[in-house]
Amino acid sequence: MDTAGGGWTVIQRRQDGSVPFNRNWEEYKQGFGDVNGEYWLGNDNIHLLTQEKNYTLRIDMMGWDNQTRFAEYSTFRVSDELDQYKLYISGYAGNAGDSLFYLQVGSNIGHRFSTVDRDNDYTDYNHCSQLHGQAGWWYRGCTAAVLNGHYLGNCGTSCPRYQGVVWNHWRGPNYSLKSVSMKIRPTEELQVTTETPQVTTAEPQVTTAEPQVTTAEPQVTTEVTPVAVTPAPPAGESEYLRVLMLHLLGLTGLTSQLCLADQGTEWQ
Repeated sequence: MDTAGGGWTVIQRRQDGSVPFNRNWEEYKQGFGDVNGEYWLGNDNIHLLTQEKNYTLRIDMMGWDNQTRFAEYSTFRVSDELDQYKLYISGYAGNAGDSLFYLQVGSNIGHRFSTVDRDNDYTDYNHCSQLHGQAGWWYRGCTAAVLNGHYLGNCGTSCPRYQGVVWNHWRGPNYSLKSVSMKIRPTEELQVTTETPQVTTAEPQVTTAEPQVTTAEPQVTTEVTPVAVTPAPPAGESEYLRVLMLHLLGLTGLTSQLCLADQGTEWQ
């Protein structure tokens, strides 16, 4: 079923009156009808489907003027036969009105299923299935919705009260709907994403600048004042001059005079 996103399993359908729904306990337990037409899936099957996880119930309905409405319940679960197929339902949304409100009162304890041959409602003075179209249904007291009542056709607002296919909050107890279907699918679980905040702790960057100590060694300049030293004439220079002069003058015979001059006599 593609209705409202698809994924539905139809557990009940009424559309033309071809299948009677005034059935006994065993028939409602096993299921009956034609899956291509009108049918009830069976209480055992509904229980098996809904015992593992939470299901949503959607009810789509149509009047004889072809107007449509729906009612949706976010929680739908049916217990087993030992527990009388108790219904646990809550979380209405839709535009048809909440005609199952009475089943949500004390919904934590559930409400039992009744048939024409099994009276499990919570009243001591009425047999609600017998009174309301011989329908197999969940009753607390006698009800505001009977979707498994007699298929009465188009009798407008003059149908016998609560005997037809009734959704009271839309068309009232004297109107029998043209069609109705009940379908279920697993309730969409909320995707909760818990993001752990990313906390970045920036450790302070401490820079310890070691002081730069520059020890300037004193520059000691020792100036040495040069002392002018007058070189002595090379040894034997006087002797050389004497020989030279003797050679130039050819006065070898004057050796004795030069020797005398060398000893202090000024040479003329």
